[in-house]
Amino acid sequence: MRRLLPVMLLVLFAVGCTLTTEPVIPTELPATAESLLTCDQLVTQALAQTGSACQGMERNSACYGHDQVNASFEGALASPFESAGDRADLLQLRTLNTAPLDEVSGVWGIAIVKAQADLVGTLPGQNVTLLFYGDAGITGATPMMRGVTLRTSVGDLRCSAMPQSGILIQSPTGTRVTLQLNGADVQLGSTIFVTAYANDTLTIATIEGSARITAFGQTQMATLGLQVRLPVGGGDQLQVIGPPLAPEPIDLTQLQNAPLQLLERPVTLPQPATLVPPTATRSVSVPPTLSSGNGTGVGGTLVGCSPRGDWAGTVAVQTGDTLFRIATRFNLTVDELSRGNCLVNANVIQVGQILRVPGTISVTSTPSATVRPGITLTPTALPGGASATFTADKTTLLAAECTTLRWITSGAVQVTLNQQSVTTSGTQTICPLQTSRYQLFLIDANRKQYTYDLTINVVPPLPTEDTTPTLDPGF
Repeated sequence: MRRLLPVMLLVLFAVGCTLTTEPVIPTELPATAESLLTCDQLVTQALAQTGSACQGMERNSACYGHDQVNASFEGALASPFESAGDRADLLQLRTLNTAPLDEVSGVWGIAIVKAQADLVGTLPGQNVTLLFYGDAGITGATPMMRGVTLRTSVGDLRCSAMPQSGILIQSPTGTRVTLQLNGADVQLGSTIFVTAYANDTLTIATIEGSARITAFGQTQMATLGLQVRLPVGGGDQLQVIGPPLAPEPIDLTQLQNAPLQLLERPVTLPQPATLVPPTATRSVSVPPTLSSGNGTGVGGTLVGCSPRGDWAGTVAVQTGDTLFRIATRFNLTVDELSRGNCLVNANVIQVGQILRVPGTISVTSTPSATVRPGITLTPTALPGGASATFTADKTTLLAAECTTLRWITSGAVQVTLNQQSVTTSGTQTICPLQTSRYQLFLIDANRKQYTYDLTINVVPPLPTEDTTPTLDPGF
């Protein structure tokens, strides 16, 4: 034992020297198989997994396709909704958001929703399909798909297989359904691609069939290969705040690699449709201060059209401007500003282009142009803002029961109720057949926007028991 002791001490001393002179470098944990996937592999795997996991979906349900899908529900959800193939009842769903692509975490969200909408209830096999992928989502989902809000975000296309984030919506063959998306009525007998960018535009592109888009009392048709854009803003930055713009050719760059194979019915991408520029309708000379353009719609005006003579102000288009943003500054709709300047194409303006607007040329003079009855604009900011009291006599109704909406506003120069112009203070009797949301929208003299929401809950009637006496077959 005495002989072994020096040897043991020598070994311990050598180990101690090794620890102090050559520190051990910790090794990283092995990466998971999913995190080792390339962007192309991740997208391919996600689509294949979703197609397999979401087969056989029932009407009015949502399916978790691929990581990551975040959702919130009314009450307690009976089953989990956190991995591929999980299903949820659409009646319980409040919000659903799919995640943008993250190669490090192996994340790219996909979800599928099957809704009845206004299809005949006796055809349970027919559903409207809504496919969400990338950074996209829905709020207020219901089986009828009325009063829902869609959203998408623009992300970087990181690989050749990755599609731009978006939402595909498809109705069954031979049917037409009506949805209310972000406040606009959309009737489709087709397949459409939808993007909704906050404080920008809601775009509906038709890749099969046709779609009819209505907002603020105006309607535009998006036939095969065309798209229609609508300005959005308001309290949640996603509600339609103006009429639909004129149709334009679809943007195929937005649709590249769209997962059409996950839809109920196979479709192929069309070529962008060709639009014929509108012809002149009046034979009035164009003032020399505005160019007549070349008729192609690039920064030009319609030959034979005269700009608004009562608009004395002008504005130069700046980098980043859109016609919608300029129209909003002067309390106009896009259509009013476009017609007032005889633009060939309301969707195309050029930096440096001069547009006529209400007001006077000198910013110090008193404005004299009236934009709408009783509303005048001033180039300087006005004090105060707008506010409203928005109530209902009853907020919970039985089916076929009525209630009265009441509103009183202060400081508002424009008021709309569910996109229809109303007086600054008033009442309206409503008799909704289902739970509905009503939105009071204000604009003050500084063109600031305010939104007030009110939900009227409708309780469906209870089923009645059959009290008819049963005859004894022996009589």
